[in-house]
Amino acid sequence: MKVYQINDESVTQPQKIAPTPCTRCFGVGTVHTYGTCYRCWGAKADPKIKTWAFPKSWGKEQCQAFLDKKQAEAERRLVKRLAADEAKNLEMYPPIIAEPVIEETVVESPNKKTLMEHWNS
Repeated sequence: MKVYQINDESVTQPQKIAPTPCTRCFGVGTVHTYGTCYRCWGAKADPKIKTWAFPKSWGKEQCQAFLDKKQAEAERRLVKRLAADEAKNLEMYPPIIAEPVIEETVVESPNKKTLMEHWNS
């Protein structure tokens, strides 16, 4: 993820910004023959690409520590969500437990020997 540092003192807390123009309307906000851009809804910035802006007083180490903390929180939330989804799926669709296999007893046919003798001759 790219890190942008704003040079003025307007940023006091880290905040997400979207500096790239929208890829659908090219930063205009409208699409020809349609009207308002259906990707950015007229905001002129790409809603999918976001970067962080940090205060000027923060160093690179502090910025990287903040990003690492955010990444760890996101991974923790993802693991928690996946565990909840799996528990919900197990509740809705319980695993199919196979019946124990009963060993079948093979009964020899009394005519088997006579048939084998007939075929072998």
